[in-house]
Amino acid sequence: MSDVSMWLPGCCYLLAAVPGRPHASAPWKRAMLATWAGLMFSIVSLVSLDGGIFHLAADLPGHCMLVLISFLAVVITRYSHSYLGGEPGQRRFLSALMTTFGFSAAVVIAPRLDLLLLAWVLSSVSLNALLLYFPDRRAAKMAAHKKFLVSRTAEALLLIGIGVLYRSYGTLNIAALNHAVSMEPRHGLAVLVFSLCLAVAVILKSAQLPLHGWLIQVMEAPTPVSALLHAGIVNLGGVLLIRLHPFLDAEASTQFLLTASGVITLVIAGVVMLTRVSIKVRLAWSTCAQMGFLLAECGTGLYGLALLHLLGHSLYKSYLFLSSGSVVQAYGEDVSVGEVRMLRRARVWPRVASLLILGGAFWGVHSVVANTAYDVEPIALAVLAVGVAPLLAVGLEEEGLLGSAVVRIGCLLVLYEALHRYFSSVVSSDDNRHWMVPALFGFAMVLLYVLQIVVRTCDARRMWRVRIWAFHGFYLDEIFTRFVLALWPIRVNGGSPAAHSTTTDEGEFA
Repeated sequence: MSDVSMWLPGCCYLLAAVPGRPHASAPWKRAMLATWAGLMFSIVSLVSLDGGIFHLAADLPGHCMLVLISFLAVVITRYSHSYLGGEPGQRRFLSALMTTFGFSAAVVIAPRLDLLLLAWVLSSVSLNALLLYFPDRRAAKMAAHKKFLVSRTAEALLLIGIGVLYRSYGTLNIAALNHAVSMEPRHGLAVLVFSLCLAVAVILKSAQLPLHGWLIQVMEAPTPVSALLHAGIVNLGGVLLIRLHPFLDAEASTQFLLTASGVITLVIAGVVMLTRVSIKVRLAWSTCAQMGFLLAECGTGLYGLALLHLLGHSLYKSYLFLSSGSVVQAYGEDVSVGEVRMLRRARVWPRVASLLILGGAFWGVHSVVANTAYDVEPIALAVLAVGVAPLLAVGLEEEGLLGSAVVRIGCLLVLYEALHRYFSSVVSSDDNRHWMVPALFGFAMVLLYVLQIVVRTCDARRMWRVRIWAFHGFYLDEIFTRFVLALWPIRVNGGSPAAHSTTTDEGEFA
C-alpha cells in the first residue's frame, strides 16, 4: 500500500495544475481538494502492512518530507487564495504552484536517481514561473536569472555524478546503491566523484555563500512563493544528503566540503541577519544561515539532528513568512524607539553566563553517561548548548522569567532527545570521521554566538562601518551579480541590458 500511495500526492497536485473550466473559483476549489487528498495519501504512505502488522515506511526521511510538503500545500494554497484576491493571472499562478508541489513531492520519494534528478529539474523550472509572477519587476528578473544559472549548474553536476555511478554499479536504485556503498570496505573513484558532485550540487541549490543572492532577491515574488521556497524547495538538497548519506560517510573530502561551506555561510549570514530591518529580508538571511547549519550537520554525520532540524525549520519558516504582514504591524504598534535602543544595548553577562552554565552542565552529563546506551555525540551537545543559551539568557536578564526559562529548556531537551533518538535509529551514521570536522562545526557555533553578542550589545555608533558592511552582506552578492551579468546579460525595461547593482535596498538601512 505504501509503494502506491506515496505517488498519489504528487499525482493529485499535477492533476490540479491542468487548466479546467474558466469559472473563477473552480480552479481554487479543485486545488484545495487536491491538497487535502494529497495530505491524506501522504499520511497513509507512512505505514505499510506486512503480515497483518503495520510498519513505518523504510525510507522514513523521504516520507516525512512528503507529509511536510503535503501539509505546506494545504496551508500555502489556502493562504494564496486570499492573498491573490483580485489579482490578474491567478490561474497561471495556481498552475505553477501545483506543478511545483507535484514535482517536489516526487523528489523526496523517488526510488531512482534518474527520476530524482528529473523531478528536481522540473520543480526548479516551475518555481521560476512563480518567481516571475510579477514579470515587470527588475529584482524579480535578476533573482530568477541568477537562480536559473545556479540551478542548471547544480543539475549538470549531479547528472555527471549519476553517469559515473551508473557506469560503475550498473544501477540507479537508491536503496541498492546505499547498501552497496555501505558494505564496501574500500571505495573507488566513482563514489568519490558522485559524492563531490552531490555535495557541490546541494551547496549551489541551498544558497550557500557567495551564491546566495537569488534567495535574498526572491522577496519580489508574492509572499506565498517565499514561504514555499524557504520552507520547502530550498530544503530539498538536505533531503538528498540524508537519503544518500552512505556516500557522505564514505568520503572524508565531502564531509570537509559540506562542513566548511555550511559553517562559513552560518557565521556570515547569522551576523548579516541581525543588521537587516525588513522582516522578509531578515527571514531570507535566516534561511541562508539555517541551510548552512543543515549542511554542517550532514557533514558531521548528525543525520537524525539534520532531519529533525529540517522538519522544524520548514514549519517555523513557513509560519513566519505567512504571518510577516501581521508581524510588521505588531512591531510598528508595540515596539517603541526606546525599546529598540534597549534591545541593542542588552547586557553581555547573561549571554556569556548562560552559555557557560549550559555548556558545563551538558558536558557533565556527557561525562556521566559516556559509553552507555544514553551516550550523545559531543558535537550535538555543543549545538544544543548554543541553541538554547538565548532562552536562559532572557531568564537571567529579566526578573521573574528564570523559572519559566528553565522549564522551557527542559521541555525542549526532552522533546529533542526523544525525536533525535528515534530519527538517529532510522538514519544511522558512520562514526568514523576526522576529529577536525566536528571541531570546525563546534568552533563556528561558538564564534557565531560571540559575534551575535557583539552586534546586539555594542553601541551601533561605534560599529557603524562594520554594520554597513554586514548590512550589505559584505558585498559578496555584488561580485557574483557582476560575474553573472558579464557571463549572460539579461534585458529589462524594453530591451536595455541590466546594469550592475547591489542586491540591497539602500533605503532600508537606518
